[in-house]
Amino acid sequence: LFSYYSMSRRVTENTERHITVRQLESTVRLAQAHAKLCFSKTVNILDAIVAVLLMEASLNGCGKLLDKMNALHTTFAQQPEKEYEGHVHLVLDWLKLPELRDFELERIAREYDQSMPWTENDENEKRTMPCEFKKPFIPPPPVVPSPPTQPQPSIINKPNTLLSS
Repeated sequence: LFSYYSMSRRVTENTERHITVRQLESTVRLAQAHAKLCFSKTVNILDAIVAVLLMEASLNGCGKLLDKMNALHTTFAQQPEKEYEGHVHLVLDWLKLPELRDFELERIAREYDQSMPWTENDENEKRTMPCEFKKPFIPPPPVVPSPPTQPQPSIINKPNTLLSS
């Protein structure tokens, strides 16, 4: 994220538009929010790439990374994993971070098994699913309710002292 901030400042150095520290903070918060959305306690490369893409698609970005893409005219990808691989190349190559790019591409190759379709009904489905979703769902054992207890006779036969006063 700091590389994105530094690159954005360099790109907008001689223009009227200036990138501020607040925009770096916003990018960090976007990455944290994406991590939370993915139920992760730590921010990883995926979260940082999504935050950079969101900043660039918004009016706050420097506009040099996604200058050919109009965020209003995009649709859902047919193959989201392939699209994400393209984003990994786009963002991390632009930021001159080939080590992170290679690391993330290896992670993608490990996590996504290309042979298992998303649904059992559609064998021709092109999308893949993360490994953690392939584990069969085993429901928890049913909770057996305990038998109702009988009230103690001493409580039932005791006169109500509050009503008799």
